[in-house]
Amino acid sequence: MTGAITLSELKETFEKTRKVQPDISQNEVLDTMINRMLLLNEAKRLRFEGKGDEELLNEYIELKVKAFVRAEGRGYRGLLSEEY
Repeated sequence: MTGAITLSELKETFEKTRKVQPDISQNEVLDTMINRMLLLNEAKRLRFEGKGDEELLNEYIELKVKAFVRAEGRGYRGLLSEEY
């Protein structure tokens, strides 16, 4: 996926997703596509290295989840600290 989501990409992704989750709306698919693109751009901005988009996303999400779990262990004040 590039920096833009085309109508044809949306339609193709929507049709594939409906096969797995028939009750999903086109807006939900679009939101998911946008979020994926934003996460991928953030991972690339932070210079994560991976073989493909999936690997980049997984590495970025893993880092964010670990940081959140560590912060949760310290309570909400931990979210404001820069120790993690």
